[in-house]
Amino acid sequence: MPVTYSDIPGITIWAGAEVFGDGREPRVLVGDLGVFAAECRPDVDRVWGELRASNPRLFDGPVLLVDLDSLLEKRELRACRGTYKTLATAAGLGREDVRALGVQGLVMARERSGDACLLLGKRGGDVRIYPGLWENAPSGTVEPTRGSTIGVPELLAALAEEGDEEVGIDLHAGSARCVALVDDAIARTVDVVVQVELDAEVTSRVIACQDQECGIGEYTMAAWSPMGEVVGWVEREAGVVSPSTRALVRWMVANALD
Repeated sequence: MPVTYSDIPGITIWAGAEVFGDGREPRVLVGDLGVFAAECRPDVDRVWGELRASNPRLFDGPVLLVDLDSLLEKRELRACRGTYKTLATAAGLGREDVRALGVQGLVMARERSGDACLLLGKRGGDVRIYPGLWENAPSGTVEPTRGSTIGVPELLAALAEEGDEEVGIDLHAGSARCVALVDDAIARTVDVVVQVELDAEVTSRVIACQDQECGIGEYTMAAWSPMGEVVGWVEREAGVVSPSTRALVRWMVANALD
């Protein structure tokens, strides 16, 4: 059954096995769903222009749009090729069902003491959603491919690219598995949650993000947070943590993912 929390509205979590099935490789079916005709509406350009005026960093590009009905009704993850403009303007046009396919990391490593740490990133001030809040890092949208399915290799590659570009960390060497799916109605994303366990030892809790000096990166800083501390911190400091991260940390503890 999907998990929701009354004090964290807009976030729904499914265990990975509930969507992808036990013993089966996770995959996203990609096709022409024909459910996002709103992209052609004249109002899209008007709303997009208003958004761009308030945040010049926004730019259009290809994304995968999730078939939310298929996820809610059939527990299948299906997507179609679309554009970022469709996603960004959806709320302003009354299309609350539009979601982009994303990938979100639960990146773990251990200090010399053996204590497990979770990687968190503080979002920049001019990003589309959750400016200035801390979240699980890295995360980002999954770019469309030519194939009809997206499997674990593509999901891990998308996460690793985000890790390299935004946090400057190599995720290829870690062991990884898809553990959950998160529907974030606020960010309008459906994220495949990938837990990555790194062999490297945490020697410094603070990570200098690659784009920090020029101020255009997704994150202004990142940090390794010991699990024994982060659980209480995200509850006490709820106002500075993204809703999906609050919900996922709570879900992790309930499912003993450490």
